[in-house]
Amino acid sequence: MPIKTENPWSLLNASFTMAADDRFQKIMVSAPVLFATAPDVETILTFFRIRRANATYSIVSIVKTYQKGKVISRKDLTKDNIPESRIEMESNALHSMFTQSIEEGSGVKLQWNVLDLSGDTEMGKQVEKIQQWGHVAAFVDDGKVSPN
Repeated sequence: MPIKTENPWSLLNASFTMAADDRFQKIMVSAPVLFATAPDVETILTFFRIRRANATYSIVSIVKTYQKGKVISRKDLTKDNIPESRIEMESNALHSMFTQSIEEGSGVKLQWNVLDLSGDTEMGKQVEKIQQWGHVAAFVDDGKVSPN
């Protein structure tokens, strides 16, 4: 069932599919970053931390740049098979690397919107919370969740 939001940040189109037993742990979305040198361009960073069915974790990082509402650049990075003992360190390192790069390039301190889903283990409840949050969209298709 498709889930739609009216929030303009839902334009992230961070498309990947999670297996039926995978669960989100945390989603972080930056506020749009505007660059003085290109006033009609904005960049948005998104991080998905996912607990996989095999008890490892993945981090999906997506950096999208828009010009006049159209995607002109997209960079995806996925790091898989992270053991639980290293997920916090890996998450913090990736988040810091992307944040520092954008802040240095723009001169703007990033503002973050964070949705912690670590306490929700039921997929339907996670999708419902993502919908209510409104910073990314997600849909369920054949028991799989796909952020969109």
